[in-house]
Amino acid sequence: MRRKLMYVLPVLVVLVVMACSGAKSKLQSTANFTKVNALVAKDTFEIQNDWMLPLGGSQINLVTTPNHIKIEGDSIDVFLPYFGVRRMGGGYLADGGIKVKNLMENYKVVTDTVKQTTQISFDANISTERLGFTITVFANKNTLTQVVSSQRDAIGYRGSIQELTKEIP
Repeated sequence: MRRKLMYVLPVLVVLVVMACSGAKSKLQSTANFTKVNALVAKDTFEIQNDWMLPLGGSQINLVTTPNHIKIEGDSIDVFLPYFGVRRMGGGYLADGGIKVKNLMENYKVVTDTVKQTTQISFDANISTERLGFTITVFANKNTLTQVVSSQRDAIGYRGSIQELTKEIP
């Protein structure tokens, strides 16, 4: 009996420790989710992307490439590199990236408490081009941004959300 207890006791200790650590991470995740929602609710934040996800290729590292999505109230300032196919429009002197400094339209925020994600969507215009943005914000402040265009292939970006460091001029 004593020999059996020597084998069972360490297993029980490990199981108890694992169960307690799971509860702690769930509470921490919920706290992070609450902080992210408070940040999004202020409508004053920015997103820095580390990876670009073109439609027909492998991911591209953006760590040394300037980029941002800044939202302040109903104004946006977007500066994102673009790597993909442009179907129409543009021109010889047109910017290759996605640059928008305008008012956004159809701004909507949807929170999923079960998955602990917040989805932000809005539309914007660049002269004759219409852009649709969908940003999924996770509890750990990571983001997944998808941009759909009326003139280009869709593209995605992975990054993180933070408080707005400099106001939109």
